[in-house]
Amino acid sequence: MDKSGLEKMMKESSPTFLLACERKSPDFLLEFFKKEDKNQDEKIDFPEFLSSVAAVTIDLHNQSHGQKPCSEGQKQARPSPAQRSPQ
Repeated sequence: MDKSGLEKMMKESSPTFLLACERKSPDFLLEFFKKEDKNQDEKIDFPEFLSSVAAVTIDLHNQSHGQKPCSEGQKQARPSPAQRSPQ
């Protein structure tokens, strides 16, 4: 899949995610493509595609826990057990 194919797929399958990421960084899709194109052949092959799907899935999961969109796997600081309030 080339860059235009990735863009088409993202617009069709994850439009809300893509819009949020492009608001944060207008070059999101280009940077995402470069990051996922591990062998730098200007194409996303099947293993790279799986990696890109995993990256989007992880980001969406992290959003469900309050993390901002497109944070590329950065974990939020979690309080230690001693810092957590008793329930």
